Amino acid sequence: MFQHILVPLDGSQRAEQALILAQKLHSQLPLRLSLLSVIDPESGDLRLALSNVFDDLATAIEAEEKRITAYLTGVVQRYHLTDASVHCYIQHGGAVPTILRTIEDLQCDLVIMCSHGRSERRTLHLGSVAQQLTRHCPVPLLVLKNGEAIPTSAYPDQRRPLHAIEIAVALDGTPESEQAILPAAQLVAAIAAPDRATVHLVHILPSQEKSIQAAIKQIRYTPEYERACHYVHELEHRLQTEDGANLNILTTSSVFPAIDVPSALAYFAEQRYGKVTGGSDLLAMYTRGRPARDQEASTYMTEATLNTTDKPILII
Repeated sequence: MFQHILVPLDGSQRAEQALILAQKLHSQLPLRLSLLSVIDPESGDLRLALSNVFDDLATAIEAEEKRITAYLTGVVQRYHLTDASVHCYIQHGGAVPTILRTIEDLQCDLVIMCSHGRSERRTLHLGSVAQQLTRHCPVPLLVLKNGEAIPTSAYPDQRRPLHAIEIAVALDGTPESEQAILPAAQLVAAIAAPDRATVHLVHILPSQEKSIQAAIKQIRYTPEYERACHYVHELEHRLQTEDGANLNILTTSSVFPAIDVPSALAYFAEQRYGKVTGGSDLLAMYTRGRPARDQEASTYMTEATLNTTDKPILII
């Protein structure tokens, strides 16, 4: 189970959306919560914003530290995070390396942050902090999208008031991808507590058919399909009886053929129950620790999925 959450903040309301979920987890689990703001002395924006006020960079940075300290104090009070297990940090350096260093120094085991949504301008999309962290973060990273509802209860989707929160875990048949299952289950179980959450295991099979219906028709009842169904059912059983036996979760699974995996996962998350009633509330994918020959493809798949859907994604 998670023990120490890190939430990077840049002073924007968008970044603070991550605190809504962090606050929920902090109220359910005996964990530490750390808030991090980064000052980049090499930032052109910082230099430009402060150059007309201060004579030298050192004085400007000192003033920026005071401003951020006041900001973090306000955030703690506004989100009622006055518990002794909540700490605020101000670090200097580039955003990504500083976050990575802080994860190691504080021994955090989950990072929650907000990225942009599909409707936002993306001129520097691939250079964003969230995108870079998907490649380098050594611990699970939960990316929330700006403008998308933050799942903080057992029934977060008002379109389906009786359908418990669900996380869809993307599997490709490898032991590496299976490592996303338990963290995903632990996350939704904590969000839903004391109610029950759902973990849906979705095994994506490669297909050359562009039509989902045609792909399903082609593969249904084939030996490959039967093996895949048996595989996800075995993983369900293992989660229920071994890895997640102490979690209050329901498990379901499906096998899904697709020519475009990111689009298939986005479809699963957004339209699996229909365009009106939507799909899963979160996605989970495994990226880290794959064999070198598969690492680049896995990273691309994760980033492409991140770009394709506005659903929260837990990246392991």
